[in-house]
Amino acid sequence: SEMCIRDSNNFSYSNIRQGENQTCSLLTALICLARFQEKHTINLLRGLMYPQKDGLPCFSPSGVYGVKLQFNGTRRLCLVDDCLLFQRGKTVPYGANYLENKEFWMSILEKAVLKMYGGNFERLDSNPAYETYHLCGWIPECVKLSELPNKEILWSRLVQNMDEGNIMLAFGVSADQRPVAGVVLNHTYAVLEMREVGDLHLVRLKNPWCNTPISPSPKLARAIRDHSLQDVERDQERANKTGIFWLEWDEAVLYFSSLYLSWNPAIYPYRRTFHSSWCKGDLNHSKFWNETYSVEYNPQFLLKIPPHDDDFEVRIFLDRHVTSFGQKGWRNTAGFKLFAYNGSRLVYPHEPIRTYNYSSREILSDVFIFEASQHVEYYVLVILKGNNESPEAEAVEDLSYFTFQVLSFMDIEVIELPYRVFRQEIVKNGVYRPESIGGNLLAPSFPQNVYYMLNVPTKMDLHLRLDAPADSSVMLMMVRVNEQDPENEDLAEIPFQNIVNHVSPGFYFSGFSCLQPTGVVPGKYFIVLSNQTREEVGDYTLSVRSFADKLSQNFDEFLPPEALKILENITLWEPKLTKLPFDKAIMGEWNQKNSKGLSRISTDQYQMFLRNPGYVVKVRQPTKLRAILRSEDYEKLYKDFLSVPEPEKSFNVEAPSLCICIMEITDDFRFQTILDDENYAPTAWGFHSPIVELKANLRGYLILCLNFEKGYQGEYSLRLQSSDPIESIEDNTNLCKMKFINSLSGIWLNETAGGCSSEVSFHKNPQYVLRVDKQTEVFIELSCNMAYPIGLYLLDSNGKSLMECDSKAILSAETTETFLLELNTIRTTLDPGKAYTLVPCTYKAQQNSGFNLVVNSNERVNIETIPELEFGYSKKITSEWNARNSIGSSKNPRKNYSQFINNPHIRVECVNNTRLRVHLQSQEDYLVAIHAYKITTDHQYELFADSGSYTNIRMGCFVNLDLQPNPNGYLFVFSTFEAGQIGKFTVEVCASAQRDVIITQNYDVNSFSRQPKA
Repeated sequence: SEMCIRDSNNFSYSNIRQGENQTCSLLTALICLARFQEKHTINLLRGLMYPQKDGLPCFSPSGVYGVKLQFNGTRRLCLVDDCLLFQRGKTVPYGANYLENKEFWMSILEKAVLKMYGGNFERLDSNPAYETYHLCGWIPECVKLSELPNKEILWSRLVQNMDEGNIMLAFGVSADQRPVAGVVLNHTYAVLEMREVGDLHLVRLKNPWCNTPISPSPKLARAIRDHSLQDVERDQERANKTGIFWLEWDEAVLYFSSLYLSWNPAIYPYRRTFHSSWCKGDLNHSKFWNETYSVEYNPQFLLKIPPHDDDFEVRIFLDRHVTSFGQKGWRNTAGFKLFAYNGSRLVYPHEPIRTYNYSSREILSDVFIFEASQHVEYYVLVILKGNNESPEAEAVEDLSYFTFQVLSFMDIEVIELPYRVFRQEIVKNGVYRPESIGGNLLAPSFPQNVYYMLNVPTKMDLHLRLDAPADSSVMLMMVRVNEQDPENEDLAEIPFQNIVNHVSPGFYFSGFSCLQPTGVVPGKYFIVLSNQTREEVGDYTLSVRSFADKLSQNFDEFLPPEALKILENITLWEPKLTKLPFDKAIMGEWNQKNSKGLSRISTDQYQMFLRNPGYVVKVRQPTKLRAILRSEDYEKLYKDFLSVPEPEKSFNVEAPSLCICIMEITDDFRFQTILDDENYAPTAWGFHSPIVELKANLRGYLILCLNFEKGYQGEYSLRLQSSDPIESIEDNTNLCKMKFINSLSGIWLNETAGGCSSEVSFHKNPQYVLRVDKQTEVFIELSCNMAYPIGLYLLDSNGKSLMECDSKAILSAETTETFLLELNTIRTTLDPGKAYTLVPCTYKAQQNSGFNLVVNSNERVNIETIPELEFGYSKKITSEWNARNSIGSSKNPRKNYSQFINNPHIRVECVNNTRLRVHLQSQEDYLVAIHAYKITTDHQYELFADSGSYTNIRMGCFVNLDLQPNPNGYLFVFSTFEAGQIGKFTVEVCASAQRDVIITQNYDVNSFSRQPKA
């Protein structure tokens, strides 16, 4: 009854003493508050206690007092009575008390705080900053002194803030701290003052026990004497009674392990407060709710940071609401992770920018320093609560609530991210078995993974989640079905481009995967539950949700059933795969000879394509067939890849690009494409063809095993799965060989390497004559030993050489469609009574190489080489068509030559019988021709030969003649088709010998009559 509140205006920090309760952190907080109140005349303590009179605490006749404490997000009044515990024979309370009088306000405050804690104070990880928060709402922070790189910078910051009333401080000593004389382990000390004296940094401290001071260092003792620090000396003298003493700053940071800071929230001009909750889920049955795997259902806050020229500070503070402190099984912890914002709610908890794993108490505080930036920045803060709740804790609903504050010196926007409202959910449960664990995209067994078919009726956003065994490494993948084959439900048959464009998180995760594709267009999709841990089997749960076009703060809100009726729903089903009972495996290899690389084919054009390794398959009845081509070398590479230790492993295993082409062999031995070679697949599992329908055909079907890379060497395996037995399987080595085979070799060398018909030297290529006695089908192959594009020309020319045949025969020649490297072919039919000219050539002139010609035929073919005529004399003349002499062509050069012969011309006199060739080449792309006239004895011009049709072939035009001596000689006229065409040209005249001919270039045709012979 003698205890009372005598002077409510005097809360003396020096008289506060800790009792027998283990509440040093609380008493340290009270000391700091009393000191702050005395120094800054702010009623922090006086405003806590009730009843009050004139704004100050006063005596309660009823013995009941109220204390306003800060917990669970707000101020709450805690009622206590004035009954205090005393030890027998003692006149001071068992708990907190006063040194010099019987004031008991601190005992009331201590009792209220202990009541809030439910009597479990000793079990808590308490510190003065936490207790200061509960008493006055200041924001706590803890600094580990051993982790500070520069303690002098900290001193400057603390001195300034303490003088300005922004902060209260306390030191703490851990139980495992190195013992120092006078330092009490597992104890706290209040910081009353910080002072600079000369070069000394001094700290004034108070031990709540009011004894056991730490002895000053000799340097501090000298400073007290030299600077006449009477107040310091007075504190040192009374230290054993009041517990107040002084230390150097360097000694303090050495003796103590922690510094506890309480920040005045009023220093921040901007504050945003949120009262929210964690969603309650089934942690025991789903990783969707376990924040170790997924933070999708954790509260998430979006921070919009405006542009700023300097670094600036943002402080966050979290107060988790609790109903009990310190009881067994309770984990009142909290944490956070900071991420860059990607446009939606976060799912995966890994790769944060910053992490505060978990606090030891229900209170969490941290500071972010954002560097200067001229752009708006977005971040997401995910609030964590821990997954180790006890069953008793999970049963209490209020456990999941919290208060979150963001304090800053700049106005920033903070938004709690809402949840999407689902309009539909489909859940599939299944079991991973060894045969259904296919691995990742590098694994040849990837198509063996579990997968489902999903139909999306309209454009929408989706949310897919996979809950798998904890030790498995899984990833969800979404692959669109091939639009050209919408009924296909076999993952292995998907075109490679669809695989490349798949949607996935991009990484494998332990036991959990989430996929949130947006704007999914209508269509069918494969949902692949990829698992790359082949040893791990167990149950899985797949959830597929479609979104409504609204948001909600309620995580489990769905649209009402009546609203679903007007929406088109997604459908999810297991694929229906066709089983083919007959299975045949064939081993083969690509080598330098047969690996021809990529070749596009059409219905009846196959070129060198048939040289790729392949097989002729014959069936007696309609049969369904699937072909699977794999590279055995890739299988070996992948096994080597798996044997590499994980830290050294890199995903650099490149699969060869494979394809299968299937063609029907027709009765006339042509090839009708059934499955083309457009979709090469560089996938680990090779190429899986779709199922094709084969008709009964004993001539067979050609199946080619294609590799995109020309010259690739390695083994392959071909599996043929069919609905019915296959009659026979033969390789295609002898596919193009017929009853008769003619082989011959030749060479393109310098001048005889004339190039294609676009080259001026085309006529110099080797040439052959082909004749048959009856209609004959031929397959002609041209190959060379150099990597040159080569081709063939086949002319209906009566067996004449290129220099003798009409230009029309050259222009209408049957030829290879394109020039191909090293190998090319022609397939055609030859008629009896005709002679054909065959010209093998390179694409460009002067490409020297040997070549081989193979003529396969069903009847005998006679082949002769067209010899190159030899001339003993050759003369080249260069001239031009100009405005005066470019007369052009004549409709009847035989009769109407009077003007025509004024075109450029030459006169040739024959001394002896001679073989003569005249060759005209224009340097312009003009249609040109040669006309030969005999100059008669009566001085007329008699047309007796020409080069044929006007032509613009690069090699020019020719006239080949056997001439006899003529007294007046012969006139050769060189004309363009159109008059007035100007340009240079070259004429080459070849004769048996130089003595046989006399060539006159500037011959005057006007020296004779121009009238035609009667």
